[in-house]
Amino acid sequence: MDNFKELIISSALSTMIQDYPQIEKEGKDKKESCRYYYRDYCVLFRVRGDTVSVWTSGERMDPHPVVCYVCPYYYSHDEEKVIDFSLSELYIYYYNQEKSIERELEWLEDRIKRIGSMAIPIGLIRRREGLLSTLNDMRSKRRIVTIIMRLSRKI
Repeated sequence: MDNFKELIISSALSTMIQDYPQIEKEGKDKKESCRYYYRDYCVLFRVRGDTVSVWTSGERMDPHPVVCYVCPYYYSHDEEKVIDFSLSELYIYYYNQEKSIERELEWLEDRIKRIGSMAIPIGLIRRREGLLSTLNDMRSKRRIVTIIMRLSRKI
């Protein structure tokens, strides 16, 4: 039954998300290597309410690979932490991260402008490129969370 649910959700998401096969593969890889995924359940999240892209049993969930793809806690090492799962909180997390990166980019751009025509340190250029890449990743993940939220309202 769970495979059937995963196929239905994957079918719906594949029409809404660009590069879906790549995202699903990365999500599956994260899920299989995640320290919080144990015995077919994510032990980090406690489920409250309905979420279309996860399967629940009581308060435990077996997340869809796309949820694992957007999960910001993959690298977290907080052993005692149990988090109430909420798509809106994931959205807010990525929104706040975007704003923080945009502020730092503005600061870097201002600093580069002040340097002017003199040689710009390579460290600043690399930092700017890294921030732009991270910003694009955050925006992409926020869009995916938005799509999952819309899909959950439809079901």
